[in-house]
Amino acid sequence: MIELGPTDGIDAVPDVRRTLGLLDQGTLWANMGVSLVGVVTAASLIPALGFWEAGAIILIGGVLGATLLALSARLGAETGRPGMAILRRSLGDRGAALPSLLNVAQLVGWSAVETWTVASTAQALVGRGPALPYYLVAGAAGVALAVVGPLGVVRRVLRRVMTPLLLLSLAYLLVRLGANAHPAASGSGSLSRLAALDLVIAYNASWLPLAPDYTRYTRRPRDAAVGAGVGYLLGTLLVFAVGLLAAAAGAVDPNAPLASVTPFAFGTLAAWILVTDESEKTFANIYSTAVSAQNLLPRLPQRLTVVAVGVVATAIAYQLDVPSLFQFLFLLGAFFLPLFGAVLADRLMSADPLATLIAWAVGFLVYEWIQPTTVRALQPLVPAALGDGTIGASLPAFAAAFVVRLAFGLARRQRCGI
Repeated sequence: MIELGPTDGIDAVPDVRRTLGLLDQGTLWANMGVSLVGVVTAASLIPALGFWEAGAIILIGGVLGATLLALSARLGAETGRPGMAILRRSLGDRGAALPSLLNVAQLVGWSAVETWTVASTAQALVGRGPALPYYLVAGAAGVALAVVGPLGVVRRVLRRVMTPLLLLSLAYLLVRLGANAHPAASGSGSLSRLAALDLVIAYNASWLPLAPDYTRYTRRPRDAAVGAGVGYLLGTLLVFAVGLLAAAAGAVDPNAPLASVTPFAFGTLAAWILVTDESEKTFANIYSTAVSAQNLLPRLPQRLTVVAVGVVATAIAYQLDVPSLFQFLFLLGAFFLPLFGAVLADRLMSADPLATLIAWAVGFLVYEWIQPTTVRALQPLVPAALGDGTIGASLPAFAAAFVVRLAFGLARRQRCGI
């Protein structure tokens, strides 16, 4: 039986509750990395890039994303605070409200994406019945896990049950799909390599503001960084490999990414294990939405907020489609990669919170210049897409925010004679 422990808001987690270690974080983030959204994302790169180029882009983007995630994870263990509360040092109490609002918005969106993924895949596997009950069950499962909280989910659900089943399922699918794959086909070139890299990095970047929400329960910062970075990299590479091989073996329906494996002897069982595991991503997004909301309203009841977020996310999930998902991923990269670059520079050299906000804005505009997203209001302010949108924006935007913020810190140090 899983008992409900105390909820942790935005204050530092006391040492007595910081009980997770390297294995716990590795288990958690390996499970976070395994997502059916990753299957869809990887499979969708095949028509444009071909098998081998898509695989190379996924590997490079996975390593870059996991490295950034490890840095974010370490901040949570060092401070004992959730991601949005950590921003108060860099942006001030008022300045941290903006990323908190954006994070709530993106997490509601991700909660909806994960609910949609679970519901649509489960419906495809069953093959009958109206869609609504699948969405209600998927949303309820995510809410239930979020109410239990990170410690209960990691120790009682992931380590004891889901991780061993997940590893067996992935190994089985990789072997069976690999035997039927035809990886020689080349891509059409409709998506540039750097734009594809942006997509993969953006997929990983969505976890940057969330990582401290879970690593704050870790005893040692090094365990948090290594566990999160390595675990997430392994999880994402495994699930992306499933998507690549599934696409190379035949068409993958974006609304039912595991439909191609059900003819295998144990394919349906493996698919159901992956669908069940997907609920943990719904849990993480719903839980972190509540924690981010508490950064804006500290007295907000966490578990009541969890239920409210789950209801809203389930309603949104009912309207989703794959093209909306990809635009959503690019938008996340535009917001959170430069933010993290500015915050990381602030950890190295402090300055006025306004400097961090300016650096973040510069990085965001660089991203919009190189890879325009769906922020239509910014189009008059940003020149035409550099390289017609074929140049990768993630790393330049991150670097621009980091360098601008570091320059402010150096100028402050010179003024103060430090």
